[in-house]
Amino acid sequence: MWKCNTVRDKRQDLTLIQAFSVSIEDLHKSLSSQQHKHDRLSSASNKSPVGISAACLVPREKKFVIGCIAGGLFLCSYEGRLGSKRPLSSSTGQDFASPVVVAYVPHRSTLKSIHFNSVRSDMFLSCSVDEIRIYTFQDSKPLAILHLEGGIENALWTTDQEVLLCRQSNGSLRSIKYVDNRDSVKNPKLQIQGLPPSLPSEARLLGVNPFESVTQLLLVNDSEDIQVWSVRA
Repeated sequence: MWKCNTVRDKRQDLTLIQAFSVSIEDLHKSLSSQQHKHDRLSSASNKSPVGISAACLVPREKKFVIGCIAGGLFLCSYEGRLGSKRPLSSSTGQDFASPVVVAYVPHRSTLKSIHFNSVRSDMFLSCSVDEIRIYTFQDSKPLAILHLEGGIENALWTTDQEVLLCRQSNGSLRSIKYVDNRDSVKNPKLQIQGLPPSLPSEARLLGVNPFESVTQLLLVNDSEDIQVWSVRA
């Protein structure tokens, strides 16, 4: 965790205030053997650190969610309450606590992005190379899963709590609707739908403004121009 120094006479713009380490022992059981198998060091122990590929702060709470190269997905606390302290490296001799509070059912491949619903702060999406999942804090199992062929680069919620956007590896944008059938025997699901007509079919997704009632997207086009789009989903 870093603090941005706003006082001009400070020598450093950023100050490190807290650090954590996620190890093999934090991973979901279904991933532990896989991580060992791919570890370059044959003598790797459960204290060996794992690679982090995605992270997102939880709105209005002292928590964050991280995704791993091996597919692990975790809810974490700033306080780092759980897990024993471990050295980050033998050269530094510093001990870093595990921040993990909840281990979710993992993805099958590397996590690409994590994004929170701007209306329901306990709900978030996670996307890997080939699928998008919806989770809540309360349940380690996903509420819904959508498999997409052709690869996924990233995904995010719009300000409409039922609509997601994702960018695929070929550059195309896809609009996805989250259907929550709470009063039905059917499970919640994700459905591909048509893009809003005002939105370009190909662009890079950078972010969304969570404070506007109308979705404002930050996009980059093929000419590397940064654009802000207002979209009614």
